[in-house]
Amino acid sequence: MVNRSCVAWLAFVLPLLWLSTTHGQAQDPREVQARKDCLIGKYEGGAALLAELYAETTNPNFIYNQARCYEQNARPVEAVNRFREYLRIVPDISGEEKAEVERHIAECRSMQAEQEEKKTMPELPNTKEAAVPAATIVASPIPSSVPAAVVAADATKPAEPSPRKGAFLRKTGIVLGAVGVAGIASGVVFSVLTSSTKSQVESDGRNGVFDPDKDARGHTYAALQWVGYGVGAAGIAAGAITYYYGYKTGRQDGGQAVALFPVVAPGHTGVALQGSF
Repeated sequence: MVNRSCVAWLAFVLPLLWLSTTHGQAQDPREVQARKDCLIGKYEGGAALLAELYAETTNPNFIYNQARCYEQNARPVEAVNRFREYLRIVPDISGEEKAEVERHIAECRSMQAEQEEKKTMPELPNTKEAAVPAATIVASPIPSSVPAAVVAADATKPAEPSPRKGAFLRKTGIVLGAVGVAGIASGVVFSVLTSSTKSQVESDGRNGVFDPDKDARGHTYAALQWVGYGVGAAGIAAGAITYYYGYKTGRQDGGQAVALFPVVAPGHTGVALQGSF
């Protein structure tokens, strides 16, 4: 017959032995890994390990730890869902513990509101990057409305003659031509004087009279005659060339041009007018 005192002793000691063995067991390494993942921002991996552990043990603490993992990683929506699930599966928790869970839920709601407010706010430009020191602004940019190809073509295109240049050359040509006509006219005058003086000297010679002054004047008139013709021819030629160049310059500018050419012919001088519109 078994001693009743022995039975009572065994009934008291065996549960204590079981508790000591269960508390002495090593912590599941998945729980440690889940805690690490949550702390370094790998909340998805940590939450998955905690879900695994809950499925095996049905310990609601793993659901609570999931909620805290999401909360620590700024995932308020997922955190609130897990806190609500924890309250559902543990309805008989103490009032102090429930108040703590509700406080976490309120903090997550506030975090969610802040995140949504940031999404709706317009982004302000970075004034530090946009600011350009005044000293670096050395030239105005090319307007966007002007194609770059046109700007490049204008830069390589040689400068066209100015209309004023053509007008100046034409005026200069007219002045030179006028000087040339005057030279030709003086040559004609001195040619007439030379011929007249020569006739007078020859007439005096037939009468046996020789006037050295008159003969000297005749030679002077003859020399001035050729000087006048030379100056006149050079002035007309230079005037014609200058005026023609000015005329061509005016044509390149696309304007109306009228050419005035000096004309020298045996027995008369004049100008020819040529125009184009």
